[in-house]
Amino acid sequence: MSNSLERILDVVMSVLTDDIVPRVDDAYVRGQALAIVDLLRNLGPRLEWSHAILWEQIEAQEAALTQIAALCAKQSLQPPPFAPRNFAGEHPSANELRSRKDDLEGVISATLTWRTAERARLPAATADEIETILRRYMHEQLQRDMSLTAMPLFKEISKGAQTATK
Repeated sequence: MSNSLERILDVVMSVLTDDIVPRVDDAYVRGQALAIVDLLRNLGPRLEWSHAILWEQIEAQEAALTQIAALCAKQSLQPPPFAPRNFAGEHPSANELRSRKDDLEGVISATLTWRTAERARLPAATADEIETILRRYMHEQLQRDMSLTAMPLFKEISKGAQTATK
């Protein structure tokens, strides 16, 4: 559901250098924008996604997929399997966690596709419960994502305001 940190920083730096800086007439402001690009370029390699946020999403994904697997355990039609955790060490890196999160998101997508394709062959109650589990997971993930997102500065953006609230 989210881009990599590297991609986000690359896009921000690209917009600043390609779209904003060329349109700024004030040399001081142009210099400040380029200073932000320089800061992001040097800060990027030192940043990583929060382990706590990644773990929370992984646990939610695994819980949803485990519920679906248990629901279908005694049926002939089985949802796509998901691999157990397989981290290199006791304390996985943010990149390992992000990779696990992305893999599980792929399994959730495959499970949704599977459920849609097999809807007519699944018992109605099972198909409905799978949908409920997936909807709950997606809703809770959106809630988690929204709780991490600051309110946008639409008022300041629309007016080109001189100051922005933090």
